[in-house]
Amino acid sequence: MLSKIHHLLLIAYFLYTYYKMLERFKGIIEKLENSRTPFYYFVLSFLFVTFVRSFFECFSDTDPFGALKLILITDYTLSYIVFATAIILLVHLVTKTELIKVAKVILPGFIVLISVPINDLIMSGGKGYDIAYLLPEIHGNLLHRFLTFFGEFYSSGMGATPGIRVEIAFVLLAFFVYFYIKKINFIKNLFSVFAIYSIIFSVFAVPYFISFLLKILKLELEHPQILTVNLFPLILFLIGILLFYFADRNYFKVILKDIRLFRLFHYEMMFFVGVFVAYKICDPVFTVSIFFSFLFVPISIVFAWLYSVMTNNIEDYEIDKISNQQRPLIKKEVDSALYNKTAWSFFFLALIYAGFVNFVSFFVILLFIGNYFLYSMPPFRLKRIPFFSKTFIALNSLVLVMLGFSIVSGVTIENIPVSGPLFFSLLLVLTAMINFIDIKDYDGDKKEGIKTLPVLLGLKRSKILISIFFGVPYLLVFLIAKDLMTLIIFFLLGVFQVYLINRVDYKEKYVFTIYLLSIFYLISKYLLF
Repeated sequence: MLSKIHHLLLIAYFLYTYYKMLERFKGIIEKLENSRTPFYYFVLSFLFVTFVRSFFECFSDTDPFGALKLILITDYTLSYIVFATAIILLVHLVTKTELIKVAKVILPGFIVLISVPINDLIMSGGKGYDIAYLLPEIHGNLLHRFLTFFGEFYSSGMGATPGIRVEIAFVLLAFFVYFYIKKINFIKNLFSVFAIYSIIFSVFAVPYFISFLLKILKLELEHPQILTVNLFPLILFLIGILLFYFADRNYFKVILKDIRLFRLFHYEMMFFVGVFVAYKICDPVFTVSIFFSFLFVPISIVFAWLYSVMTNNIEDYEIDKISNQQRPLIKKEVDSALYNKTAWSFFFLALIYAGFVNFVSFFVILLFIGNYFLYSMPPFRLKRIPFFSKTFIALNSLVLVMLGFSIVSGVTIENIPVSGPLFFSLLLVLTAMINFIDIKDYDGDKKEGIKTLPVLLGLKRSKILISIFFGVPYLLVFLIAKDLMTLIIFFLLGVFQVYLINRVDYKEKYVFTIYLLSIFYLISKYLLF
């Protein structure tokens, strides 16, 4: 009888303890979710925890390359960011909790990272273990590793160390309790925890995916850290798009709608013109670095362009009330303070992604942003200068061509084989052509005293002059081309552009469409084949 009572008391004590711990855990979650602490404090805390982890790893990791090398710090920090963003997105989709609230719980939870080097030192008797990704040439069958919780460790002596496995087991248990508190049913809870394990395992198995990618591209395997440092930013870009969309679908659509695709396509095409010219005349070797450059530079151009568009929208508010009434700020679709913060976020993202390529890319993207800033923002606001203000936009086109050429050929920008007269001739031609972007803003520019060609000459006469500026390059191609098909095509396109610019019902998108098709034709005709 006493034994039964004793067992009942133990069960009651266990249930009471379990209940109190559950309530305590629930209270911590609610406190974090509703915290008034600025969100960037959570982000900074997460980053600083990763730095502490990297420092402690100096003592627990037996990697001969050294834990505090820049490439390793960058690599591991990026991997933690991938972990965090992917898990935040998954938890949001499972629980339907606001992304910000989810992030406020997940990011501080990364304090568990610090336990890994400590546990490794304890379990190894102070010797430490070699922390590493799962490597195809060492760890063998990936599916076996996945199904056996990373598989056996001691035979290879490197990979997911005992400390990491303890950490992951604790994290999975914590998420099971978290989903239980969020009233997720048992089966969905198990699947969600399994999905989190899959995310963690996938990051560890990145070298397998890299090896598969390199086989497809027929490239040689480079140092794993170099490759993962390139792959993780690409993954983060894709996850970031999803996070932005699920954070605020309407805001995401507003930004996407105002991206001005034709102008963005122009700049992306300029970069690839340089790429294709380099491949045509230099016959370079295709490498992993060049492959990722083809991804990161266009991504950086997108962010740089978004920053330039959004800051221009802020400054051109009065003009847009007349000429561009569909702009988001005019329609009151966005909060102006949030819009400004988003613009500056894109500024930093543009530089970060350019920096992943090399310093030249970083500088050119910064130059691109700077030229647009000088053109549209005070105190200079050079767009008020007739005709020649477009030189800054034309320069952006040419420097992107040069960047594409430099990345592929390996030639520094100052040594690109283009003569001074040719460069400045192209700059002048582009400057003249680009004046067509002022036609649609005629009414707003006139009211605000922006002295564009349409404002100075009047709309009708400026259209005639701008159509001549636009027609000259088509005429040059018409005269230089050696085949009959190109002669006919560019003669017709040039005539059509003159007509489109001088239409009473002027539509800029039609002019851009013909222009982009013209560039695409030249690329496919003379550079690709």
